[in-house]
Amino acid sequence: MSALGATPGPPDGPQEPGPQNALEQLLVHAADHPEDREAGPAFVAAFMDASVGVPGTVQDGGFVPLVTELAERRRAGLAFTHPVRGAWWGRQWTQTQGEMPPGFEVRGTTGRDLMRQLVGHNLGLVLNPANRHGKEFFVAEMSDLLAGVDPGTTHRVAQQGSSVEVGEPAYVPEGLVERLRDGFTALGGVATASLGWIRYEDGMQGYLLGVTTARPREEVLPVVEACVGALEGRTLDVTVGPPGATLLTAHVPPFLTG
Repeated sequence: MSALGATPGPPDGPQEPGPQNALEQLLVHAADHPEDREAGPAFVAAFMDASVGVPGTVQDGGFVPLVTELAERRRAGLAFTHPVRGAWWGRQWTQTQGEMPPGFEVRGTTGRDLMRQLVGHNLGLVLNPANRHGKEFFVAEMSDLLAGVDPGTTHRVAQQGSSVEVGEPAYVPEGLVERLRDGFTALGGVATASLGWIRYEDGMQGYLLGVTTARPREEVLPVVEACVGALEGRTLDVTVGPPGATLLTAHVPPFLTG
């Protein structure tokens, strides 16, 4: 459920309570009125600064948020917009899973801080799981929101001068490198192209494409846009420099040399 909408609740039992606070009123309005283009962004803006509950367990003196397995090899943390949502989920958990895990508790944080923590671990977010109204945030969507970029942006321009870690990606979507290689070959004038994995100082992480070329950035980015395709919830940043320039991807072996 990448968009605001209804998530299935239990087929039987008591009726799920209605909105409990202003944040949930925004959530329900956005879910019930998909034609209102301002409703979804209004909810997300409120969620960023709102207090939410995060279920997890205390292990070795530290709090470890619960993580759920989703489709397409995705994993996500959980959060609730009101204690009633957590209680509703908890009843269903105990009905299907038995007792809660040892050391279970729910801790409060803000939506923004939770997103920052989850993105730093490449985890998505399922808000109000097992409740009628909820939302799944993809890692790339949260990364965009934290960076102040419109969600759904296929690529972002990497900023030089920030404290980052760059290495080789552990996983690359099938066909991504081949599409980029073909696109740059057709464009011509590309000296090198490397695909790395970048982690910023604030915890955000994703792919980083480094391109050295005599062509202007404005000619390179449309090629990237056309070749990227599905990133399976990840984000792709782009850094472009002239031939011979030392980019953030300098230590990543290139997949294309001109």
